[in-house]
Amino acid sequence: MLLSHVRPLAGALLLQTLAASGFMLAATVAPVLAQAPAAPVDPAFEASKKIYESLPDADRRGIQDGLVWTGDYKGNVDGEFGRGTRAAIIAFAQRSGLPTDGTLDTRGRAMLAAAAANARNAVGFAVQRDPKTGASLGLPTKILPKRTDTAQGSRWQTPDGNVSLETMTYGPDLGDLPALFDGLKDSTPNRKVTYRLLRPDFLVISGEIGRLTFYTRISRPPADQPGPLRGYTFTYLTAAKTIENVGIAIANSWSPVSAVPAPVANLPAANAPGRPAAAPAGAPLPQAGTPQSPQRPNVASLAATGLVVAADKVMTIYDRCTDPRVAGRPATLLKRDDETGLTLLQVAGLNGRPAALKGGTGEPGSAALALFLARKGSGTDTEAAVAPGEVLSGAGKSTARRLLAPIQAEGQGAPVFDRAGALVGIAGRIDTPRQIAGILPQRAWPLISTAAVSALLGSSGIALSSPDAGRSDLSAGELAGALKASLVPVLCLP
Repeated sequence: MLLSHVRPLAGALLLQTLAASGFMLAATVAPVLAQAPAAPVDPAFEASKKIYESLPDADRRGIQDGLVWTGDYKGNVDGEFGRGTRAAIIAFAQRSGLPTDGTLDTRGRAMLAAAAANARNAVGFAVQRDPKTGASLGLPTKILPKRTDTAQGSRWQTPDGNVSLETMTYGPDLGDLPALFDGLKDSTPNRKVTYRLLRPDFLVISGEIGRLTFYTRISRPPADQPGPLRGYTFTYLTAAKTIENVGIAIANSWSPVSAVPAPVANLPAANAPGRPAAAPAGAPLPQAGTPQSPQRPNVASLAATGLVVAADKVMTIYDRCTDPRVAGRPATLLKRDDETGLTLLQVAGLNGRPAALKGGTGEPGSAALALFLARKGSGTDTEAAVAPGEVLSGAGKSTARRLLAPIQAEGQGAPVFDRAGALVGIAGRIDTPRQIAGILPQRAWPLISTAAVSALLGSSGIALSSPDAGRSDLSAGELAGALKASLVPVLCLP
């Protein structure tokens, strides 16, 4: 879903939220200001402000929005003229060969609009209604083209997990804004909070998780449109500076209640507007007063990722499931390590490609790639995803290595590889991970060692091969392309 001490995205919202809390600052320091001499008037600033404020509100906001997309403005698009807006106008004018007096004439505004349109079009930015939460927000559709359902919202994510956007609805059981803020505001060993703010109608938390930057916003809907709290988290690689502008644009577009109408299905031509659709030919008509039986839901749930290790055998994490299914087929338990949950299942008629596994070491501090299946939509359809991460040493008295990576909950059982394609372990089982505004961020997972894997497979006559001296710089895409056919979903039926 991804900041120096406060990086640009957090800094952007710092400007925004300071503006929102200005009345509190004024109330606090009013006695001191009353005794201080008035600040000197800046004629240049006042002149450019007067020209800016003579424009219609839509034009003023359009200038600020355009400056967000050119990377010059990192504040709130509110149409108000401040030092940040003037500095952004001057920065854009300097690069564009325009007068640097803090104003934009008709030609300058046209140049800005064209530059902003190019930047927006490059990422396919469009404000849309989220069908799961009812909120609206801007989406970079060329970066995040596919939406999937989560239990409490929607998720857009690149296959490598480096950019993600997740929305979430917060039920009463999760508490009000202050309770949510208390649960999110503090840093942890794997999550550094660099900015936090609680206001009556929203909260903001931003910071870093490993190599990722995250920005979380949770909002209360307006009083005239009551409903649950809604929020989102945008996460991206901290080094990806061009994505920061997108994050600021998303923050400025966010609304917990949507002004974008919900899509309406097109009626067949034979059905006039306002008339009920005709029943299909031969369909029985419901009788008045007769309740209609709902379609029985599919109660299967995606429990883990499985790796095909032989024609009819799958290695995975198996826990608290009385009727496992692998790729839709019944599975029989062959072997299981009760301590780690590492399991070997037998699946008759399995249609998967056995993975040729090379044993690796995975030294602490080394880069790793976890390959797992993520839920696609609200059903049990899945798609392969790669989560870049880092191998960690043990915690406390434990010497067992861990994996720091943004794996989704169904990634239990995910094989973890080094950049040479050698297996360095299996992502172990965890309890339900703590979420940050709906997103499962980079966190430390148990990493089941290759020694444990080798012992389990060896008992069934399956051996890991030795690592070779080939490439040591495989990309996430190359790894996914080579092994995604060996991944299978492990479903749990009650």
